[in-house]
Amino acid sequence: MNAGSEERQLLADAVDGAVTAYRNKTRGQSLIMRDAPDEGVLAPVMAAIEGCEDYQAVVGQSLFAIGTVEPIKARQLAQLTLSRAEWKSPSDAVDWLLDVLGTKTATVILKAAIWGISIDVDIRLSESSCLMQFDKLPPTYGKGLIADRKKWQRSPFIWYSDRHFDMPLTAYTVEIIDVPFISDFDFEFAFAQIDEATRSAIEVCRMIEGVCVGHPLPLAYWLEFQDSELNVISNANFLAWSLPEVYPQIKHVTQLSSNIIAEHYVSFCKLAHDWKADLRRSMDRYTLSQCRHALIDRVLDLALAFEIAVSQKGDNLPVRWKVSVRAAQLIGGTMEERKSVRRAVGQLYELRNKATHGSTLAGAEREVVFQCTKIYQSLLRRLFEFAHRPDWNSIELESPSRS
Repeated sequence: MNAGSEERQLLADAVDGAVTAYRNKTRGQSLIMRDAPDEGVLAPVMAAIEGCEDYQAVVGQSLFAIGTVEPIKARQLAQLTLSRAEWKSPSDAVDWLLDVLGTKTATVILKAAIWGISIDVDIRLSESSCLMQFDKLPPTYGKGLIADRKKWQRSPFIWYSDRHFDMPLTAYTVEIIDVPFISDFDFEFAFAQIDEATRSAIEVCRMIEGVCVGHPLPLAYWLEFQDSELNVISNANFLAWSLPEVYPQIKHVTQLSSNIIAEHYVSFCKLAHDWKADLRRSMDRYTLSQCRHALIDRVLDLALAFEIAVSQKGDNLPVRWKVSVRAAQLIGGTMEERKSVRRAVGQLYELRNKATHGSTLAGAEREVVFQCTKIYQSLLRRLFEFAHRPDWNSIELESPSRS
């Protein structure tokens, strides 16, 4: 903030005059319906801004508004400054303007709400990310979007759709530091940082679904500047949702130990890139199976989740044998326990074959599907112990010892 006292006073006088002119022009109009400030109101403020040394230092550059990149223009800054002056005071608005013009980098925070789980204590998953209780998030516009949209009528669901939900109990946050705010360079890296933070939020959610709770977890996220004074510039004032293609219906909250989540997360982060990508595809399919309404569809998705998790390139083995044997051997246990796993997974593939050939499934067969959902969770926990894809040929012969 390099502006001298004379420049600052010129700005303050221009803003003060614009506030008076705008109020006189819109006298008698309601706050909602009143006219926007026109050129006659904004022109003095624009002229003062264009004559400001701090503005001249960044003119021609762009401003990162989170959702978009905007060229720095005196008119946009004049509108924002006038709005703040009405809300607070002309001197405060000038201070804000000069602070904005002097900001080169900023910290952006991705915040995500997760329905369907609660945690006992907040946990830091990495230097920049944290899983915490939702009510501990500070009040911001993004959090307010959820509070304002929560359902008002009673129902058995804590989450039914993106327009019908209770308040979530858990939140995930990621700090994205040193994001270019005003720059004449490409902002591609800034968007890549945000994409990575978004991916991490979705991965944490999928991981908890697969290894901890066994049911879908709806997730909504939004982006904010850590410095709340910059959020008026953001174009990302909306909720984005990460949901399976079939909306889940969540009726209960699962209480989880934060320490257990942290242990699984450490293992998940150690997975090799291609191995993690395959497990992500498997977990996505598992999540989708838990959203299905028809038993046949649930069987098909669950069987595919198993198959993706225990397959490798070059496999030419019968699918039912391959999946049931590899799952049983990897989960381990006594001989009877392994036989039970192999039998249950084998029955799942019998149901899949019946479904693909047009047969209907009886309600009694839901027990097999329920048992296999639990087996999949146990299998996934074991797979997390392998940083790289297991040697399935060896596992078929001998159950590996636990790490």
